Amino acid sequence: MEDEEEKVDIHKLKYALYVRKSTDDKERQQRSVDDQIAECEELAAKLGVKLVEPYYRDDASAKIPNNPKRDRFKDLLADLEAGKVDGIMAWHPDRLARNMQDGGKIFGLIDDEYVKDLKFVTHYYTNNASGKMLLGISFTLSTYYSANLSDNVKRGHRRAFKEGKSSGTPKHGYIRTDEGIYVPDGKNFDLIVEAWQLRKGGMGLRELADYMNEQGYGRVIKGTKAKRYGEKITMTYQILSELFKDPFYYGMLFQANKTINLCDAYDFKIAVNEDDFNEVQRLSRAMRSPLVTNRRKTFYPLRGLVKCAMCSRSMTPGASKSRLGKRYLYYRCTNHDCTRKKKSIRAIVVFNFIYKLLENGIGLTEKDYQYYHDNLTGQADKRRLALRTDINSKEAALKATKRRSKEIGLKLIDYKQDSPVWKVNNEQMLKLEADAKDLDKQIKELRAEISDPELELLSIEQFLNLAKNADSKVKAADEVGKDHICRIIFLNLVVDEEKVVSYQMTKAFSKLEKAQNVLNGRGDRT
Repeated sequence: MEDEEEKVDIHKLKYALYVRKSTDDKERQQRSVDDQIAECEELAAKLGVKLVEPYYRDDASAKIPNNPKRDRFKDLLADLEAGKVDGIMAWHPDRLARNMQDGGKIFGLIDDEYVKDLKFVTHYYTNNASGKMLLGISFTLSTYYSANLSDNVKRGHRRAFKEGKSSGTPKHGYIRTDEGIYVPDGKNFDLIVEAWQLRKGGMGLRELADYMNEQGYGRVIKGTKAKRYGEKITMTYQILSELFKDPFYYGMLFQANKTINLCDAYDFKIAVNEDDFNEVQRLSRAMRSPLVTNRRKTFYPLRGLVKCAMCSRSMTPGASKSRLGKRYLYYRCTNHDCTRKKKSIRAIVVFNFIYKLLENGIGLTEKDYQYYHDNLTGQADKRRLALRTDINSKEAALKATKRRSKEIGLKLIDYKQDSPVWKVNNEQMLKLEADAKDLDKQIKELRAEISDPELELLSIEQFLNLAKNADSKVKAADEVGKDHICRIIFLNLVVDEEKVVSYQMTKAFSKLEKAQNVLNGRGDRT
């Protein structure tokens, strides 16, 4: 005999309509939110059941248990326990859960009789043993689908990378085909090739950028979903500064913590050969600092965080002395085209603003920690990629430096030690040897930094403690500590000639930003 279905008068129940369309997982085949609502409303009208408004809508993945971005799902569970709604209607069970933990919560509410009934457009549910079994199977299949899809996507990315296929923003001078293959971008590619040789010949970055733009360099953003779609990007010295460090241009692609030689993967056309790349690294370093003996690096906090209000560029930190001989830290706008009259601002102005802003602490939760964790993890991946690029650049400079030192050493054999030629070349060789030692030291330091997978990720206890005592923590810390804490909290601080005029916080700490805006009657900051 079949299980007797529990008799419930569905016409007396209040149904919560739950819809979800994730923007951060691969659910392209699923119905849009509007379609889900329309089909659920059609089913409700057909069955004659009542849907409670407002509807429950989320725009986040259900693959992650307790996803903090699924606020309305949590509201739904709470309203079921409070008796505000009696049942749930959804397009498919996978809208509610694609993991067994959230699916278990639904089953718990069914067993405790908070959920009197479930209605789905694409799944038939009955409140008996058979119905629960089929619902469980549906949740299990949804969980399997998500896990399997994730594995397939990762596997596909690994396979594509092995074949030299790339993703992300295309490199300057190249176009990426639909298959992910890099091909030369016509005249832009020719100008990039020429730029490498001009840089090798000693041309400065600003002069080189102006020359390329005069010759018609310009890359048009083609992705229809890009914010700057159709905009023409001209060359700048900042772009060139990063471009000339990138081993991609002789065929080595860094991506997803892996390296591949594109020349081995397909018929990739290089813009510069490896020897010239290495020489550019050495010469670029020599242009910045020809003599590195006994050089000592000074740590300056908030490097890259302080922006100029006039030109939006990052301001350069530095140290100076007052008339009374007291040393102080400042931030200076080095953009020659900036209209700013007073080029610098003292760091104490920036830090006093930070102390004032943080003096009452920030009321953050575990949910905010999840935002912080996810955001910093993504930043850590980008940081590791930047470190690997920097290491490669310095290794190339070291290789070229050693080669140059060896060439000079061989020349010295032909001259007597008291000759002017021998003295000049010997002095140059000593400088190259000192530079090589400095490069080797820097490479080791960078490798030590990149080996830490968590970088400087706080525990949840440290995070919440920092939120509560941010002001005192920043005040008590040394320069490195101040920098570390401020980078956790701030994305940038924008200054004019006298004060901080705006700021942007990381997502987890945006609560304080919103509170300050409401308190002072201001709109959103940018």
